[in-house]
Amino acid sequence: MVAPRFLKREGDLAVAEKAEKEELPPLLAYIEHLMPASGFLVDDRLTLADLAVASPFANMEHLGIRPDAGKYPKTAAFVQAMLTRPSFAALIVKEKLFLSR
Repeated sequence: MVAPRFLKREGDLAVAEKAEKEELPPLLAYIEHLMPASGFLVDDRLTLADLAVASPFANMEHLGIRPDAGKYPKTAAFVQAMLTRPSFAALIVKEKLFLSR
């Protein structure tokens, strides 16, 4: 999405697909392993850590990439909760409008 849209050159779909299939699963597994029952990464409350981890998922949302709730239930719940927070949700709507132009 970035290369064609913003850099005015073709993207490398093979590299993107490889990253999604090979690099993303270990990262999701790591987050799944770390995620406390509270659903927040630090002190059982929303912190900058949650925002930092959730931000790439907002970008992936535009590509239709979401954690598999069957494999990564805590991570999927975290992403859903974070991206539906009013602060995130409003920005995602604005980004979708921008990207649809």
